[in-house]
Amino acid sequence: MKSLAYIAFGFLLVFTSSAPMVTASAQAASTFSCADVTEIPQVECEALVALYTSTNGPGWGNHSNWLVTNTPGNWFGVTVTFGNVTSIQLVSNQLTGIIPAQLGNLTSLQQLNLMGNLLSGSIPPELGNLSSLGELKLLGNQLSGNIPSQLGNLVNLGILNLSFNQLSGNIPSGLGNLTSLEQLTLSRNQLNGNIPPQLGNLVSLTYLDLSYNQLSGSIPSELGNLTSLEQLT
Repeated sequence: MKSLAYIAFGFLLVFTSSAPMVTASAQAASTFSCADVTEIPQVECEALVALYTSTNGPGWGNHSNWLVTNTPGNWFGVTVTFGNVTSIQLVSNQLTGIIPAQLGNLTSLQQLNLMGNLLSGSIPPELGNLSSLGELKLLGNQLSGNIPSQLGNLVNLGILNLSFNQLSGNIPSGLGNLTSLEQLTLSRNQLNGNIPPQLGNLVSLTYLDLSYNQLSGSIPSELGNLTSLEQLT
């Protein structure tokens, strides 16, 4: 039931854009300069601009204030706290294109939620630089390629949901480093190979969903160490 809820929510699209808004937003993007932004560091501003331009920002369902004002804290879906970007929430907002590597420069980011869009390409390994990240939700897109081993560097991560994509290859053993992880959802992909025994290190895990992949081999006995686990699928 939980997986069905994810897909229903993840693929919800909101159609609110109009042709005049797209034109106006495209014009704003051509004149916007991060040099005029003082609310956040320029490198963080450039990361947001890269997200906008690489995912067809003018075509988003809601792109209010993006590249229009010099205060990213009032751009739709962006939260700024004490001078740094701490949250990006662009759920079911008609993002298309690729996730830019520049997001790895948002080192104060605590939440990144891009679920329910049409994002394609691979997950940038640079996301492994987001040492403050507590939630990473990319479910319900069209992402492909391997799960970057660098995600194993996200030691503060509590939720990792990459389900309902087209990811392939092995589950990185480095995910076993994420001892703060409470929810790991990799279902509905094309992952193969063995379940890494290192997942038995995730002592805080309450929810583990690896269903609907092409995994092989036996279930590691190390998963018996997950004493906090409430659901295994």
